[in-house]
Amino acid sequence: MPISNFVKRKLAMGFYRFDRDKNGVVEEADLVQLGTAVADRQGVPAESERYQKIVAAHHHWWDAYFKGGDADGDGKVTLEEFWANVGRWVDTSSDAIAEATGETELLFDAIDGNGNGMINADEFSTYLQAYGLTDADARTAFAHLDRDKSGSISRGEFARSMVEYYISESRGPSEWFYGGH
Repeated sequence: MPISNFVKRKLAMGFYRFDRDKNGVVEEADLVQLGTAVADRQGVPAESERYQKIVAAHHHWWDAYFKGGDADGDGKVTLEEFWANVGRWVDTSSDAIAEATGETELLFDAIDGNGNGMINADEFSTYLQAYGLTDADARTAFAHLDRDKSGSISRGEFARSMVEYYISESRGPSEWFYGGH
């Protein structure tokens, strides 16, 4: 399924945030580096089980969303390959939204630093700062994603925003998932 230019713009922002070494492609190492950056920003000791879970959650994103898009098998995913993979996934999945919602669980748990089942502004800011955003930009994004204005993002809000970011044609809070446009 061809994806619209609007969705391509959203996907491009996320893609370039995943490209840790800024070489124009996303590789497995980029996702591992991102997980390491998130754990380090959270102050999690490198030898801890939590650290390993955070890194594993980000590594899982390589397997779930990038590896299948590596059309030429070179271990690198270009933006065009990423767009094609997302379009193919949405088109062939019987329930892309349900699948994507399930995939958000590991990432949610990696961001939820205190393990209370909610993501607060500090936790989300720490997460987005690992992607290179400023604290102010991350907090602005959080304010948009906290749909019920409770001061925290629930699993449901998180999953909905993540899924909408990747596949929704409508404008709204999900545009802010990786820091807005």
